[in-house]
Amino acid sequence: VRTSSNPRPRAPIERTIRSYYTSSPMRIGVVVNPISGRTGERRGARRAELAVAILSRLNMRADVIVTARAGHAVEIARAFVAQGCDRIVAWGGDGTVNEVAGAIIGTNVGLGIVPCGSGDGLARSLGLGAPTDLSFERALTADPGGVDVGRRLGARLAQPRLQLRLELDVAD
Repeated sequence: VRTSSNPRPRAPIERTIRSYYTSSPMRIGVVVNPISGRTGERRGARRAELAVAILSRLNMRADVIVTARAGHAVEIARAFVAQGCDRIVAWGGDGTVNEVAGAIIGTNVGLGIVPCGSGDGLARSLGLGAPTDLSFERALTADPGGVDVGRRLGARLAQPRLQLRLELDVAD
């Protein structure tokens, strides 16, 4: 789905829903993963429609883009950063959040999370377990906080299908 009321040319992105309402002081980009979690693609694609409806209700403006493949969220997030977005909302599971977060590390762009994956480990650890519409509203309007980030050190694993997961609880 691609709709636009803006005639200026933009980089092609597979599926885009543009929502233009009374301008909000903040530039927002929304990245929606239609297949994260335990949902079919038909139900997942409705996430973008729900996002547009909530934005309309809140009288906010944002670009809502639906991912088309693995790795697409990072491309979209980088484009949002280049366009000067103040906040990017990742609507998906841990993978989507990871891709978007990776693109904004080192910038002043805020990250909003709407958890809808099969595990949602980060969202659960941050206490973000509200119903989807409330989670999206909070992701758009909440005051920003901070989280620590780290980088993996060392070489890639020899077997690309193997994953190494290390979870640490760190206290001050």
